[in-house]
Amino acid sequence: MRTTLLVMGLVLVIGCDDASKDVTTAARDCRNDGIGCTQGFACSASPTLGYECLPAEEGLSGPEAEATPPSGEATPQDGPALPADAGAEPVEPSQDLPADPENPEEPEEPVDPPSDPGIGPVAYTQIAAGGYHTCALQGDGRVVCWGRNNRGQTNTPRGEYTQITANYWHSCALRVDGRAVCWGDDEFGQVGSADDIFTQVTAGYWHTCGLREDGRAVCWGLDDGGRLVAPDEPLTTITAGWYHTCGLREDRSVVCWGMNTEGQTESLDGQFGQLEAGGLHTCGVRMDGVVICWGSNDLGQASPQGEDYVSISAGADHTCGVRADGTSECWGQGNRGQSEAPAVDLTAISAGLDHTCGLTTDGDALCWGQDNYGQASPPQE
Repeated sequence: MRTTLLVMGLVLVIGCDDASKDVTTAARDCRNDGIGCTQGFACSASPTLGYECLPAEEGLSGPEAEATPPSGEATPQDGPALPADAGAEPVEPSQDLPADPENPEEPEEPVDPPSDPGIGPVAYTQIAAGGYHTCALQGDGRVVCWGRNNRGQTNTPRGEYTQITANYWHSCALRVDGRAVCWGDDEFGQVGSADDIFTQVTAGYWHTCGLREDGRAVCWGLDDGGRLVAPDEPLTTITAGWYHTCGLREDRSVVCWGMNTEGQTESLDGQFGQLEAGGLHTCGVRMDGVVICWGSNDLGQASPQGEDYVSISAGADHTCGVRADGTSECWGQGNRGQSEAPAVDLTAISAGLDHTCGLTTDGDALCWGQDNYGQASPPQE
């Protein structure tokens, strides 16, 4: 073993002594190739091959002579520094090489922005005006409520929801699993929900109804005037007013049940695309965009203005609608400013007791009317 090491040592010594200009020249141009030189040699200008590793005394003197930087450093001519163990065969950079997905510094291909940015996760997608409070559903499924909280009607539950509804003293929402969750006044059991899976939930004055997966409506809360006695037939949508509830059958015809003191539960002929039950009146949007209202009309709440509506909302004594072009209009009681619709485009509208709220095209909540408990003042970011 000792003899072998001695022999190898002699070979190495001979190699170093013989590392002359011919051996180094055979490698490549040391400056342009970015390779380092052995100790005792310098990357110097050569009349035969640009720059090569020469013994320090053989290199050209003057401004053309350049000392080789320590391994790992770089000069402006060399470009990026090479690692200390850089091999003798570096790969020249090429524009044809594919980008390395593991390298975060590689430029990514430009991505065209979506044509429709849509509604952000914290923007509102639904809004519901109650008695003296308002609730809204964000794009991420969270519920936000504001206004009076004397019965816990703005104590929003945690979780992810797909639909909201609000009436005088209580609010409800539909979870992603189809369970109805209600909060607020529960004097008559209107907050406690049925143990069913629902596709829709709607809050009345002292009662609540849900639409099951089989299309049957189930109601709970105060049982007077027949408001809890839903028809035993499949429905496509339901809406609860103060003392009555209505729904649309599969053929788009109207059916209502509950108190009928003002004719609010009378079923009209025709096909409707949407239905809304209010205080003592009911309104529907026919398939041709014409709004038809029936029931109490002492304040003009059942006398729609204009046509070409895509959605409506019936409040206590006033009604509002959104047209196909985004403009809105309200009619009926307006003593608190609740019928003074703003001159902005809306995507949704909800009429409460004495205030009204809508959603702008960018998902912001906009309210008008009575604001004595902050019900018309949506929270600001």
